[in-house]
Parts: sequence; C-alpha cells; structure tokens
Amino acid sequence: MKIQTVKLSHARNEAHYQFFIDYRNLLGVYPEITTIITALMPEFSELLNTEKLLIDNVRGSDYTEEIAA
Repeated sequence: MKIQTVKLSHARNEAHYQFFIDYRNLLGVYPEITTIITALMPEFSELLNTEKLLIDNVRGSDYTEEIAA
C-alpha cells in the first residue's frame, strides 16, 4: 500500500471528517498499528465526535441553506 500526500487543509467539512473516519476504520484492519496508539484512541474518538457535531451545526445553518438555494 502506498500512502499518498494528503493536504487536509484543502479538505472541507465532510471531506475532512470522512478522511478521519476512513483512517479510524483502517486502523482496525492493522491491529499492530492500533496497539502503538492505543493511548491516543479515546482522545481521537472524542475529537471525531466533536467534529461531527460541528459539521452537523454547519449543515443546518441558515448560511448553508442560503448557499444551497
């Protein structure tokens, strides 16, 4: 597997969130990696949950509705 360069600063809202969801799911495929970062997983999961809440707020904002119209 080759890891491509990813510029997360170019990702917006759901693309950024989806990247980290895919990353989290990939960690489950390679348990040897997960054991290295086990101590960080609770904080990582909490940050993902926070990002989801923020994206949901943006998605439901008046500004987002105005752009969609």
